This record gives sequence, structure tokens and C-alpha cells, in this order.
Amino acid sequence: MQRDVYRSTCNKRLIRLSAVKPLDREATSSYNLTVLATEDCINVPTYDESIDAVSAIKVQININDVNDNPPKFVSNIFTGGITTEADFGIEFMHVKALDPDDGDNAKISYYLIGEVTKTLTEGLENLAVSPFLVNVDTGAVSLNFDPQKGMKGYFDFRVLANDTGGLTDEAHVFIYLLREDQRVRFVLRAHPTEIRDRVRTFRHTLAQVTNNVVNVDDIRVHENKDGSVDNTKTDLYMHLVNGVDHSVLEVDQVLQLVDKNIEQLDDLFKDFNVLDTQPAEYQLLTSESLASTQTVFWLGWTTLLLGVALLLSVMMCLSQRADYLRRLKAATATAISSPIAGESDMTLRSSGGRVPNTNKHSTKGSNPIWLHAYENDWYKNDDQISRSERDSLDENAVDQDLSNEKPYFITTAAFPSIETEGDAQTNQATYDFYQQLEQMKNAKNMETTEL
Repeated sequence: MQRDVYRSTCNKRLIRLSAVKPLDREATSSYNLTVLATEDCINVPTYDESIDAVSAIKVQININDVNDNPPKFVSNIFTGGITTEADFGIEFMHVKALDPDDGDNAKISYYLIGEVTKTLTEGLENLAVSPFLVNVDTGAVSLNFDPQKGMKGYFDFRVLANDTGGLTDEAHVFIYLLREDQRVRFVLRAHPTEIRDRVRTFRHTLAQVTNNVVNVDDIRVHENKDGSVDNTKTDLYMHLVNGVDHSVLEVDQVLQLVDKNIEQLDDLFKDFNVLDTQPAEYQLLTSESLASTQTVFWLGWTTLLLGVALLLSVMMCLSQRADYLRRLKAATATAISSPIAGESDMTLRSSGGRVPNTNKHSTKGSNPIWLHAYENDWYKNDDQISRSERDSLDENAVDQDLSNEKPYFITTAAFPSIETEGDAQTNQATYDFYQQLEQMKNAKNMETTEL
């Protein structure tokens, strides 16, 4: 028998048990007693189970609950956040209170009391209803308006926990409006069920180290970049709030805080097997991100490099164009130009331009059109053919002196055997006439140009 709790009254017919001090069910909910029957009512007997078992009886006493304890919130301040892309009616956080009483005495109801205060808000001026609702039975806080992009600010209100006996407790709630790209994702090597039981520890330690308010937004099974699911990993979505001005920190600020305090967070990350810390969503370039010095620096250097590459490309195109124009000019060069005033259509003239590197294989006399009767080289042997050692069209120059060359016609002077004495004077005059005519025409020695 537990003498420090109960005592008995000795009577031959009746045994009365009574408590020697107040009982507290929350401390001890039941007692197991052993009552020994003995004839000695003066001395306290010594109980030996092997001997006195037949004279003893075991008694179990259960203590009934009395509603003597008020409910108590697990925290004096609750914080949470919603994104501007959240849906109407979504339950995004819970307030929780505990009551050590039992049964109906431990049933707790939750109520939103007072006004919901809006601070530094934009786009919520025309909101006519309470922006949030609190579930009476579960303490879940749900969204009672449609958030839109561009809205910002935070809300605060008070909640009441009440039990059936009228005992109450109060707590303060802060809710922040944030963008989707302000959330940070921690990738942990553990199943979500394991993380949910310990997430309060992770949140509390991270808040202490970074000296900011840390809110848990969601806990999901890890999703890879290809869309597949990895059940061995967990994605823990969180956002951080500056406790002084109640502003939501940007992702780059959170990552900088983590890097700055990595030594203090090392034990926490090892305990939770944190694999990576990254933005929850892909971040587009915004005016805020472009304002950073580092971003401007990299954009400036990138623009400069692209400008240099463009300049080099233009210079290469111009160089190639000039080269192709030169080749086209060489390919279209000709030795016969259009006639000019005072000349016959049959007059043979040299090209006015000089085209280098286009006459490597030309030889004198290769032109099948002969100009000087018996002076053509096309019938000569290879040893007698004169070859040009210059790689150009210089041999087709137009300033050659052809005064000593014979005309390209056949006269009777070439055949003295048939010349008569009466015609000698006439033939000589004719020869002088054609000689002058030849000099006036300034006949050229043409060669074939092979391109």
C-alpha cells in the first residue's frame, strides 16, 4: 500500500481508505494498491508476497479528471505566409493549443477575435470581409479573399482558445503576402513523414541562427528536373521574414544568410541530411535583380563581347566580298573590247586592264586567228614557240611597234615570177599604201588568255 498517498483505518469489519494529499490526474492518472489483512492493528506489518499472498488483495484506483487546467497555445506568436497565386479557401497554416485535461474537459475551440490589421498593404483597400477564417475545431487558418499579383503587405490578428469549462488562452498571428519566387527549397534525404515530425526543430534552429522569422510553406516528396518523383528525398519549402520591419526576404538574401552561417548550420544540415538549398521557382530577370551591381557588371561585359564578335564578323564579310570581287573581275577579263568611234567592228584591241595571276599557261601563237600571214606561230615546233615567263597579261600590251612587220595580205610582190614590168610601180605604191594603213590601225599581236 502506498502510505504516502493513502492510509487505511483498522476495523474488524470495515477497511476505509483515504487520501493524505490532493490528487492530480495530470500527474498520476491511476494507482495500484495492495491491502493486507492482519490481526495486529497496532504495528504496521511487513508484506511478503510468498507468505502473505493469501491474506492480501490488490486494488487499482483510477483518478477522475476535473477541468482545472486552461488550454495553452504552443506558441505566443504564430507566423505564416501565402503567395499571390494561392486559391480562395485554401488552408495554409494552423494555430494549436494543448489542454492537459481529459475527455470533454480537454476539448478546445478556436476563435478569431478583434479586427484583422493590415499593414503596408497594397491592393487590399476595397476588401470588405475578413481576409482570413479560423476553423473552430481544428484551428486551421484559411484564405477568405482572392489574392492578385501586385498585392503586398502583412496581416496580424489575435486568436482565442477556449475549453468547455470556459478557460481560455490567446495568441498573436502574423500572415505575410509573398511572391512565389520568394520561397526557398531545402532538399533533404528523408521521407516527408520523417520530416513532419521534426520540422519544428529545423525551423526553430534556422530562425535562431539567421535571426529571422522562418515560416514553413509546404513539405512534399522531392521532384526531379525531369518531373520524376524520388521518395527517398523531401522538398521543404520555406520563406524568411525580417522580424524588425516584417518584410519578406528575397531568395538571394536567404541564400547569402545560409552561406554566411554555414558553420553554425553544419550540425543541423547533417542531422537532417540537407543536400541542397535552392530557389523554389526559376527566377526571371526583374527590375530589382537588374539593379544589383553584379548583374549590371556581367551584362556590360556580355554586351561588349557580343559587340566585338559582331565587328569581327562584319570585317570578315567585307574582306571576303573584296576577294570575290577581285576574282570576278579576273574571270571576266577579255582581250577584245567594244569598238570606238572611227574604228571598224573587225578591229582587234587589247583589254585596257591588267589582270595578274591569270596567264600562267599562255603561249605566244596559241590564238587560232592569225594576223600576219606567214608570221603565225601555230604551225611551229614546240622548240620554236616562245614562252612567257611573266605571270600576267603584259605581253598583250598595246604599245608594241609593228612598223617593221609585214601586212597580213598576199600581193603579187610575194610572187616575183608573175609580176610584170608594167605593174612594178603600181605594186610598190600599193605596198606603201598598205604599210601606212597598217601603222594607222596599230595592229596588235593577240594571245589567248586561259582563265
